[in-house]
Amino acid sequence: MRSTSSTSTAKGFTLLELLIVIAIIAILATILVIVINPVETLRRARDVQRLSDLSSVRTAIAMYMTVTPNPSLGTCFPAPNAAPGQVYLSKPITGAAVSGVTYVGSADTTVGNGDGTGLGWIPVDFGGIAGGSPLAALPLDPAQDTTALTTGTLASTTMVYRYACSNAPLAFEMTARLESIAYGDTAGDQGGTNKMATDGGNSTDLYEVGTNLQIID
Repeated sequence: MRSTSSTSTAKGFTLLELLIVIAIIAILATILVIVINPVETLRRARDVQRLSDLSSVRTAIAMYMTVTPNPSLGTCFPAPNAAPGQVYLSKPITGAAVSGVTYVGSADTTVGNGDGTGLGWIPVDFGGIAGGSPLAALPLDPAQDTTALTTGTLASTTMVYRYACSNAPLAFEMTARLESIAYGDTAGDQGGTNKMATDGGNSTDLYEVGTNLQIID
């Protein structure tokens, strides 16, 4: 009986095949980056944080107003959008009043103070709430740095939280600038929405929450 044996020859990739594989991987990676858009993803994450921050503070202030017999919300405008008054910022600021509006920013060391002393950027004594302040710290805009602003550099595009109140009626408003296509598509031509234009406030450049959205001009 005759036996036969077979032999196999191992083949490796040719240089051309390797180049084709590398080119395909590069194309797929480019498509993945375009689809995911990491820059937009980060902007959207910061916007989600802003929406959550303002919602939490709004709830805390509303609770304070409900349980406090004579609530003090800070140095308020006489009426919504009626100077003189103060707008409080979530970072330090220097500069004089502009058109009857004084911009106030806490020092770096106290700007996020939420222990109920009223020393943070929102001048509300959350210690007046039964059980203590519901906020461990006052939130800061996720994109703001520690450099102090000047009144002249404060614009609607400045990444900083704003707060103001009015006396007649007693009310408050907070604002933030949104930056993602998903939530802040100001041009309305990039497939996103513009929450800043549909929040019911008087500004299309800032996202507004509170009990009166006409206080901050």
